[in-house]
Amino acid sequence: MNILVKRENRITTSVEKAFLIDKIGIDCLYLEEFDNVKDFTPEEFVEKILVRKFNVKEIFCGFNFTFGKGKSGNIKTLGKKLFLQIIKIELD
Repeated sequence: MNILVKRENRITTSVEKAFLIDKIGIDCLYLEEFDNVKDFTPEEFVEKILVRKFNVKEIFCGFNFTFGKGKSGNIKTLGKKLFLQIIKIELD
């Protein structure tokens, strides 16, 4: 399923994201204000959000996923920081 709605600098608004996520059957959505996390290093993001807040066991990421300040983390660094299953999603 490919659903893209272009609005200014966003692909979708937060309300549209919530609707689409609900529509595909995901039970929980967590939204964080970007200003609260924009300066996190990849290590801080993993520890404060993924480990402490969610205790993640498995992560699904797009092929071009980045995280952390300056997009300094990616799917490879995520796998090194978390010793769990990382599943990369490829687009057809």
